[in-house]
Amino acid sequence: MSAVGRILGRVALLLWAAVCLFPLYWMVIGSFKSPADVAGGATYLPFVDFRPTLAAWRYIFLESGDDTLKRFGN
Repeated sequence: MSAVGRILGRVALLLWAAVCLFPLYWMVIGSFKSPADVAGGATYLPFVDFRPTLAAWRYIFLESGDDTLKRFGN
């Protein structure tokens, strides 16, 4: 295989990896947004487009009254 073919193959793999990993990135970034930021539209870069917050994580693990962590204790 020629050097150009290897480079094109690696570029194609990097692009495919970005396509496959973007939904995971979107999910993680969305968990650090406030409800107003989520409803406000697409923003991609933390500290540039929005200010990250742990409010959603705090609600799930501490304030929900559902004792989320107890279910993982088994």
